[in-house]
This record gives sequence, structure tokens and C-alpha cells, in this order.
Amino acid sequence: MAFLSKTENKADIEKIDELMGKPIKPELKELLTNQGAKNLRKLLKSMAKEGKTPKELEYFFNYTLSKTRYIQDKKAEYIIESKLSDQVYKAYINDGISRIEKVNGRFLASQTIKLDMLIEQNNKIIELLDKIANK
Repeated sequence: MAFLSKTENKADIEKIDELMGKPIKPELKELLTNQGAKNLRKLLKSMAKEGKTPKELEYFFNYTLSKTRYIQDKKAEYIIESKLSDQVYKAYINDGISRIEKVNGRFLASQTIKLDMLIEQNNKIIELLDKIANK
């Protein structure tokens, strides 16, 4: 009986093929590359062998796809953020403020930018809360 529980369920394989397409949907190839899509198919198959239902497989697939799309949509923003971090790091070095390794300096610069953004957002929130409280 243990052997049968480890075999691939035809309904699960059909669900995986439906989700990913056979051959793999062009959108998935674009988002994940060929190897990433193959790895996702392999992971879904192993989840099916572990007893996950087709609905759970679909949920996991959609969750992974949405995370991948989110990262792809934010890619340009990440590139800009890393370039800004590099500029802040160079300012630290040029001003003689920092004598740490480049990786740590870039991390520090990135965190400084994020902290500045959070401070600005908090100031706006406080301002809006003051307006609401005064009404």
C-alpha cells in the first residue's frame, strides 16, 4: 500500500498540466525561465505525492505566480533603489564617514534610504491623524 501512495495520481498530474500548460505556458517561461518552470512543476508533483489536494496545488501555484509577477513588476524599482544606495555609499566614502567594506556600505546605504522613506510616510500619517483628530 505504501508503494501506491507514492505513485503519481492522474488527477493531480492533469491539474498540474492544466495550471502550467503542456508545453509550459509562454507567460510562465517569461516569468520563471524554463528551469524555474520545470522546478515549479517538480515541486507541484512532489506536493501531490505528499497528499495535497488539487485545490491546494492550485492555491500554491497561484501564490507562486503572484509573487513572481510582483517581483517582476518591482524589478525596475529595485534597480533604481540599488543605484541610489550606491550613490549614498559613495557619499559616505567620499566624505570619509565610512571605512567599512563595500558590501556593508551598500547595505547601510540601502537601509538609510528605506529608513528615510519610512520617516516620511510616518510624518504624513501623523499629519493626517492630526487633521482627523481636529475635525
